[in-house]
Amino acid sequence: ENVVKTVIQKYLGDERRAGTGKFKMAAKTDERFEDILRKSTFSIFEERTYPSHRTQTIDEIVGRIYSTSFANPAVLGDKKQMFEHDVRTALNKINSSGVFEKTDNYYLFLAKRP
Repeated sequence: ENVVKTVIQKYLGDERRAGTGKFKMAAKTDERFEDILRKSTFSIFEERTYPSHRTQTIDEIVGRIYSTSFANPAVLGDKKQMFEHDVRTALNKINSSGVFEKTDNYYLFLAKRP
């Protein structure tokens, strides 16, 4: 994942994109969402974590990147071919089998009023 992020930043810069523009933080604070909820009228708070394990091939990883708003083919424009080459090369260097295991955590926040 870090390897792919490095290639994305090489082609699109350090600032995260959102389509043809830049991603702007919606929140005007650095506080964690959970802390904001705990201080609100919805102070009874519970967090649940659900790990999701998956196996991905390089083709699936590239496809997933292209499905995003920040690195889709329209955003990459004429850099798309070289970008894809660099992603595939970087991934092959760390695992020549072309198959990667990944675990993502999905979080569920439950908040209610006392």
